[in-house]
Amino acid sequence: MTSPAHRLAPPGAANVQVLPWAGDDRELMALLQRGGAAAAAVVYDRFASDVHRVVARCLGPDREREDVVHDAFVQILRGVGRVREPAALRGWVMAVAVNTARSELRRRRLRRLFWSSEQAPDVEGGHGDPEARDLLRRIYRRLDRLGTSERVAFVLRFVERHELVEVARLMDCSLATAKRRIARASEQFAALAADDPEVAARFAKAGSS
Repeated sequence: MTSPAHRLAPPGAANVQVLPWAGDDRELMALLQRGGAAAAAVVYDRFASDVHRVVARCLGPDREREDVVHDAFVQILRGVGRVREPAALRGWVMAVAVNTARSELRRRRLRRLFWSSEQAPDVEGGHGDPEARDLLRRIYRRLDRLGTSERVAFVLRFVERHELVEVARLMDCSLATAKRRIARASEQFAALAADDPEVAARFAKAGSS
């Protein structure tokens, strides 16, 4: 599969050898703002694992995950010029990834309004423990029933393990709003998990740690 870096790179970029990024974010920002054949590949090398992780956890097992990651990197490369402080670069990148995943979840909710029989995406791949994959399906089946903002807040707090202040920053909302979304999501998820002792136990453990 072609990486977002190669799909976004300008003509001739395929001939540019990009080494693992060894600089700091100040140097990376300067490179991104100059552009050039290597810029997309370097930013992908620096942030790919973080963006893949947060998108995967917001969406759950999903065959369209790579497309959403690609969309996130499109937005990152288009908007990086708005970042003024190097220390803010990683946080801004993660916020773009979160908002891209939120937008995809909202589109899916709209599709379900008109195509109520639409099949949920299959669990990606056939590898790993079948029992673990089944548990993951059951968890995300319940997350699918939460509102988009509540679902993302839930994932950032209980899966990504972010502090409340960081959840608010990533979702571009006030701390009070983040707390309300997490509280609503927790209450709704607990109710949805009540008929599945294993899912309920996992949530209880995540909420208490």
